[in-house]
Amino acid sequence: SLASFAAGVLFALHWLPARRWPDQLPLLAAALFLGVSLLLFFWPAARPAGMTADLLNLIGGAGFFAAFFYFGRLFFAEARTPDALFALWCFLFALSATLFPAQTPGDAVFWLLHSARLLAYLLLFYFLYAGVRALSSRLRSQYRELKEREQILSLVYESVSDFMILMEEHSQDDLRVLNVNQRTVNNLSHYGMKTSVEDLLCKNVYEIHRDVLGLSPEDAERFRQRYDDVIRTGEAQDFEERVRFDGRLAITRTRLIPLLEEGRVRYILRAMQDITDREVADNILRESERRLTTLIDNLQGVAYRSRIDRAYTMEYISDNIEDLTGYPADDFMLENLQYGDLIHEEDADEVWRQVQRALKERSCFQIKYRIRTRSGEMRWLW
Repeated sequence: SLASFAAGVLFALHWLPARRWPDQLPLLAAALFLGVSLLLFFWPAARPAGMTADLLNLIGGAGFFAAFFYFGRLFFAEARTPDALFALWCFLFALSATLFPAQTPGDAVFWLLHSARLLAYLLLFYFLYAGVRALSSRLRSQYRELKEREQILSLVYESVSDFMILMEEHSQDDLRVLNVNQRTVNNLSHYGMKTSVEDLLCKNVYEIHRDVLGLSPEDAERFRQRYDDVIRTGEAQDFEERVRFDGRLAITRTRLIPLLEEGRVRYILRAMQDITDREVADNILRESERRLTTLIDNLQGVAYRSRIDRAYTMEYISDNIEDLTGYPADDFMLENLQYGDLIHEEDADEVWRQVQRALKERSCFQIKYRIRTRSGEMRWLW
């Protein structure tokens, strides 16, 4: 009787407007009924009987009927199968609760009441089975999705050519390696350091700096300071620096990325790229360009590279063109002035013919011709 009363009242609470009643009201009611049930279990004399039991069943049945109309209304509004099944379940319990006072053991009402209750319990078991099955299916789907994302992340993590190290902060002096890509190990072997992914996992990164990478105390302290800054500020850092791995100089570009958990930095992703070869190549190129520029600047004449057109549009021309024509090199490079406009009109066609013939024969050419300088002076060039 008490079970029918409690369940009927709890299901009838679906009719309460959510904005006027707290969400915890069903939980509070359930806790109250559970307390009463425990009291009756330990004090059997207080259990309801007679008219009290009949009244509790009738109130519970009314509550189930109210819930039946609630879920029925939802089903007709949205046509969802679970709403129809819940409406049927509430109707069966409402029927059994309201028939309880009129039953006599062995009569038709007795068997109708217990048949309705049996069907309700079978339907309840179906709900439990369907719920567990749906939950299991959803968990399997989420697990497959999680594994697919993990595989994609692992593929990206392993495909990059940089050092990739994920670290977790345990304490101020304990920054543990959670993950490291195989490229990191391969890159370290380039510097003569034989190690493996397993050797680096779960190790304190400060110990790795000292025992594996062989960083100098100055380099190790600089990295420690950068880690502390990222943890303190929660902001990423990008920098280039020279580091000695086991005594060998390397030029690196590093990005430290903080990963937050509950508002604080819990992890740091360190992406480091060895740019030593690129930096060396850039230095060699810059030195080569410097030497070429010095050589050109010391020539007696003018060095240039132009397009094949009558204007001789310049792609490069040395600065001493100003000594020869009175016009700075920028005037030609910015196309404020075309070199072809300086050639004397009587020589322009012959210069163009000789240039075309040399291009056709893929040979060098030597030409004497006149130009007009900025001051109006006529000069012969070779």
